[in-house]
Amino acid sequence: GYDVAAFYIDWQDYQIGIVRGGLQVAGNAEKATSKGAEASLSFAATEALTFTGSFSYINAKLGADEPDLGGADGDQLPNTPHWQTVLDAQYNFNLGSMPAYLGADWRYKGSMPVSFDGFTDGAGVYWPPSAPNLILDGYSLVDLRAGVTAGSFDISLYVTNLMDEWAYASFTSTSVSPGLGTPTRPRTIGAVVRWNFF
Repeated sequence: GYDVAAFYIDWQDYQIGIVRGGLQVAGNAEKATSKGAEASLSFAATEALTFTGSFSYINAKLGADEPDLGGADGDQLPNTPHWQTVLDAQYNFNLGSMPAYLGADWRYKGSMPVSFDGFTDGAGVYWPPSAPNLILDGYSLVDLRAGVTAGSFDISLYVTNLMDEWAYASFTSTSVSPGLGTPTRPRTIGAVVRWNFF
């Protein structure tokens, strides 16, 4: 199975987060564009083994100089990575008479800016960014899962972020206070038991 889409968006008065007095507020950029492609694919290698994947490429940028934001025409929009990908595999089988499965997935998120760098206009005037810019590194996460159905009970085990990858998933920077970032969740091992009583 497959689902493929390409898109082009031309925004006027694009709403964008800016920092005023250390607070994150909503502002507007005169113009912005976003173009790219997305695809979702699935493949049943056998009756038991299935592969799925999703891919996206986005090129989102300002369409005009924005002195108030410190962004120049053509600058990448904050918090918009060019690439994101998820690949997944699942194997279904029987453990005795009980349905069971093993699965794994790999998730990738590309690098992205959190603000603009500032720019010098045609008159030689420098316009600083409304907040300091950082480039968040791209990162990859691997998750594992397994489960079995025993009568009315579904029992599953999981490991998220198997390699214990540390990266910022998002970040907000300001000029008047320390920045605030949300890191990836550390390696987590858990179990879930569900009782289906209907």
